[in-house]
Amino acid sequence: MKSQGSEWRYVILSTVRSRPVSEIDNEPTKAWLTRHLGFVMDPNQVNVGLTRAQEGLCIIGNKNLLRCSALWKRLLRHYQEKNCVMDCAKDIQVQKPGAKTFKRFSKSRS
Repeated sequence: MKSQGSEWRYVILSTVRSRPVSEIDNEPTKAWLTRHLGFVMDPNQVNVGLTRAQEGLCIIGNKNLLRCSALWKRLLRHYQEKNCVMDCAKDIQVQKPGAKTFKRFSKSRS
């Protein structure tokens, strides 16, 4: 990751990979995790991605796939306890092509 040592006000971290729920192994091997999660299996890379934001961090990924990793399972639990996990299918409505805004249509997340 080229951000080693750098900081930004806001960071958007994409975990890059996704799989349909039906293709996620219930008991994944290390090889399966490496093949399907890639660099986000490396705790050092994850640390760099998570610690570079000064004011805001947005992680985009497939939580069902990420939960296969012990590291991401703990991170997801932490963020869920802090009420920081959104489900795009439920929480965000993308506007028509060309629109410049997003509408949030779920109830308050308090």
